[in-house]
Amino acid sequence: CGSGLKLKENVVVSCKNLYATWDASVDTVQQPSDPELQTNVDSIVASTAEGDEFFALRDVSYDIKENELIVVIGAVGSSKSSLLMTLLGELSPTSGSINIKQEDFDLSYCAQEPFIMSTTIRNNILFGRAMDQVWYDKVAIACALAPDFKLLAHGDETIIGDRGINLSGGQRARVGLARIVYGRTQLNLLDDPLS
Repeated sequence: CGSGLKLKENVVVSCKNLYATWDASVDTVQQPSDPELQTNVDSIVASTAEGDEFFALRDVSYDIKENELIVVIGAVGSSKSSLLMTLLGELSPTSGSINIKQEDFDLSYCAQEPFIMSTTIRNNILFGRAMDQVWYDKVAIACALAPDFKLLAHGDETIIGDRGINLSGGQRARVGLARIVYGRTQLNLLDDPLS
């Protein structure tokens, strides 16, 4: 559902007049023909089911530029998460457009309840990436995990049980956040990860 519009300078995501549904059969991201395009979303409308008249998102337009912090606030149930789901391709636009820079562009998502694997804390943060000890230590400090590592018998080599059962909710949230930060992706989508 792309418009084929060229993105403005330094824009990585652009949305115009977007309307969207939860029907996964609609292709939500179109690779721009111009490699300079980053991301564009135009007026999105979203609904909860195919053919449903209820739209979670109506006529949404925005541009996300490089090195820009955007915070979306609103009441519970006001479709803040749905807005992120459109960028992830989980919420399908019924009209409007989303353009995302494709060349050398990556994004990460941190959900309200982080995905935790039954392995070490370190492996949950690295998530298959190579270890860079200097960067890893900076991330642990920035995400307030260094004190947790000191409290745990095996530090970051502590095995986390199924779904992080042996970690507190705050510790699970910090591990999920650290995974995003460690990845150094260009676009980080954080869905209230420290709620």
